[in-house]
Amino acid sequence: MAQGIGNAIVVSVPLLGLLHRENVWAATYTVGDAGGWTFNVVGWPNGKTFKTGDVLVFNYNPTEQNMWLL
Repeated sequence: MAQGIGNAIVVSVPLLGLLHRENVWAATYTVGDAGGWTFNVVGWPNGKTFKTGDVLVFNYNPTEQNMWLL
């Protein structure tokens, strides 16, 4: 019985480390890059590979636009 628990721990700890690694490697992207969010950022995602956990930041002028529809 004790050997079974030990084996489970030996397998679980590295697996948890791999799951944590994904969160550490998450990237933050500013939509539109330095130009900021506009209505025509058609080419902006070209060359970028998005992964689960990545964060998209929308910088915009709140007096002219809002994020209500997103």
